[in-house]
Amino acid sequence: MTYAFAAIPDPISVPAAGGVVGVDRGVTVAVALSTGQMTSPAGLSMKEAERFLRRQRRLARARRGSNRRREARILIGQLKSTDGDRRKDWVHKTTQALPAAST
Repeated sequence: MTYAFAAIPDPISVPAAGGVVGVDRGVTVAVALSTGQMTSPAGLSMKEAERFLRRQRRLARARRGSNRRREARILIGQLKSTDGDRRKDWVHKTTQALPAAST
């Protein structure tokens, strides 16, 4: 017979930042704060977006199962990975800056 015990830790006290900021996540604007500030991640640059479209067109023309298609998929994946990394970095920086925005 297996037993499981739950231990609820005591709350950790943190220094008060001063105020409260409301955050609204959206589609057209990624984050709207109750302070009136609205921000969105930068995304791909114009040059990178053009390169992405070119690579998608090349992928569309490539025959399924070919080495050329595999190569095109890898190149598209690299650009998408870069974009995802930028968004994650933006989210991290934005959430870390929230307590500073509340004062």
